[in-house]
Amino acid sequence: MFLNCYFKKTFYVLLLFLIVPLSAQIYTVDELDSLTEKYRIEGDIKKSIALNEQAILQYEKKHNTEGAIGAHINLGGLLWYLHRYKESLRHLENAENQLVKTKNPFLIAKLYGEYGRNYASLGLISQSTDNLNKSISYAKKIKNKKQREKLLYFYYTWKLQNFEELSIVDSVNSVYNKRIELTAQPLTFVHIAEKFLKNNELDSAESYLNKAMSISGDYSLYQKSMTLLAFGKLYTEKKTTKKRWNITSSRWPFLRKFPEKVILQMLIRLFRKLINS
Repeated sequence: MFLNCYFKKTFYVLLLFLIVPLSAQIYTVDELDSLTEKYRIEGDIKKSIALNEQAILQYEKKHNTEGAIGAHINLGGLLWYLHRYKESLRHLENAENQLVKTKNPFLIAKLYGEYGRNYASLGLISQSTDNLNKSISYAKKIKNKKQREKLLYFYYTWKLQNFEELSIVDSVNSVYNKRIELTAQPLTFVHIAEKFLKNNELDSAESYLNKAMSISGDYSLYQKSMTLLAFGKLYTEKKTTKKRWNITSSRWPFLRKFPEKVILQMLIRLFRKLINS
């Protein structure tokens, strides 16, 4: 009888262990960022939001302050994409209220960067630039070079847009020079190619987009998508979309599972969200 009782208890413990939902998984900040970006690029922002909301609950249970800060920042960014600025700022304020508990320059840089994007979208260019300056200052302290330069490139680009909107030519040139000093990444060549596209210098644009594609392997889906989008613009002008689609899909096998028409629709949505927002 004692053994039967023991086996029953063991069975129930094992059963409880097996039925713990996967949603209770605790992600590292990097893992959560990666999944957040993956779902967003795939166009499933609702899933990305739900992921981070669930993560906050788990982080708070485990008293993981940096995790909670990171998830609030992610939500701030996701809600910004949806133009829900009030909600976005509320999550950023939640993250900022806990900032005294961390010295992680990556999180601090991301926080001020998201503030910068929100304020720019609200037309508060001065406040946006002030926050971007803070984000750049903290991003420079990140030890991981690839992570550091990714954020620096992103925030320099936002500062460029702010100064271009204000038509401050000297500041535009200054920030542009700082950005170009960073290690080349796909977006470096994409931005150069887009300048050639504006001037209808299609061969030069194609040359730089090929350079972007050649180094895109280890970079995020965002950078790959923006490279592909630029190719779409180029070959719309050159009217050789089908030929280039075949080349592009051979370089990026993950695209093969989608029909060409679906990819083009995805790129249109991506363009509207990421460029016109």
